[in-house]
Amino acid sequence: MVPHTRLVQILDRLHLLGEVQERRMFGGYGLYCEGFFFALINREGELYLKVDDSNRALYEDAGSHKFHPDPEDKGMDYWLIPEAVFANPVALADWAARSLRIARFKKEATGSALAKMRGLGAKSAAWLMAAGITTAEQLQQAGPVASYRAVQALGYQAGLNLLWAIEGALTGQAWKRLPAARKEELIRELESA
Repeated sequence: MVPHTRLVQILDRLHLLGEVQERRMFGGYGLYCEGFFFALINREGELYLKVDDSNRALYEDAGSHKFHPDPEDKGMDYWLIPEAVFANPVALADWAARSLRIARFKKEATGSALAKMRGLGAKSAAWLMAAGITTAEQLQQAGPVASYRAVQALGYQAGLNLLWAIEGALTGQAWKRLPAARKEELIRELESA
């Protein structure tokens, strides 16, 4: 069980993020800000923040690792905060703000209009929303290639299937049924810009 003093220390360190609330979870705590679950504290009192493709390299480069509530599972997308980052309140606030953004977009994307477009799911919608594309109109205005590039610029590991899915969503087609000629045209556009 996490000592109360450690919980208070972590909550105090996260004060730059805003009001953070804790809820018991996995023998530790889940941490919420603005209603979004963005971090957890394990039984040993270690702080883990939410991670996705946009910030995973930071954790990997720092030698961090995923949270595993059970040694047999594949882990959750929460990674141990490096001690050097934890010791620096400004750096911690930055890393925690990224995790909060990830949690917010993931939750908001689930029921979004983008996620309901043909061929786009919650993950693709979350990526697009993180890139500033939050409506079908914005997606149409940006177009498939610019939208795809905006997602890639954030560090997400988006393959060409996302490009096809965006085109399919904009044209009302299943991405798997896009004509080969249109896919080639999109690739040429992608390579030329």
